[in-house]
Amino acid sequence: MPWQNGSLCYVIAVLLGISLLLNSLSGLSDFRNLSVLSGSVPVGWVAIVELTSSVLLFTTLASQRWDFLNFQNPTLKVSALLTFHVLNVAASFMVIELSTASLIELNLGSLVAYMNSTFISGYGDPRYEHETVAIDYMHLKYSCCGLHGKDSVEFWQQTKWFRTQTDYPLRRIPKSCCVNVDKDEVLQFCNSTNSSFCNWLKSERREELCSGNRVLPPGIHFNDVVMHNDCFQRLATSILFYVTRSLILGVADAVGFLLLIALNTRSETYSFMEPQTLYHL
Repeated sequence: MPWQNGSLCYVIAVLLGISLLLNSLSGLSDFRNLSVLSGSVPVGWVAIVELTSSVLLFTTLASQRWDFLNFQNPTLKVSALLTFHVLNVAASFMVIELSTASLIELNLGSLVAYMNSTFISGYGDPRYEHETVAIDYMHLKYSCCGLHGKDSVEFWQQTKWFRTQTDYPLRRIPKSCCVNVDKDEVLQFCNSTNSSFCNWLKSERREELCSGNRVLPPGIHFNDVVMHNDCFQRLATSILFYVTRSLILGVADAVGFLLLIALNTRSETYSFMEPQTLYHL
């Protein structure tokens, strides 16, 4: 394909493929360890299908630009190229469908209901080990604690984890709710001051003092050492931004390939039979 004739369409297709790839990797990174908490919101599948779509797009572009399909029979070459196109469109529509389903589930409130049930009944239960690990991971990732933010103690007192504790004194909150000493903003703050809060952070018993029913050292308040963000709001916002991006990219990918197929199949000379003529919109 002469670069000067098809460069714009080719560059747009490459940029779209890169956007799909980066967005899918972002989704896999952000939600890989949280998929057990997403309930009926198929955010994990969105990332997987989006990654597949980006791979199909790059494969199609490579086969057309460098003629990787070394079939002697032109008909086989055309069939292979059209198969890549159809698979790419199908993957794009799956991304659109799954992204739309995720947005609908968020609006219906199924995510908060599932998370509430998992937090209250599953956390700390050996039968729900993956959910427990995911909740602890969420606390650290989003600097959150439970589902009611500043009312975290009251929330955790409703959970099975709190009611079934056998060690005394009882923990008020999980250790993962305590302020993370490794957070950059915390380290930066404590490097410039020598407050009671920073002295507490340096204590080997900081998690015990934070999560247990123990009296904190003078000058430190419980609210200072516990993370107060609402985990549902943080997760829902992350999912919303991610699936919205996926929906936009999926629509762009599908529309682009449908136009490409339509324009080429309408050609009386069927110029799409030669790979180098594709993307000459």
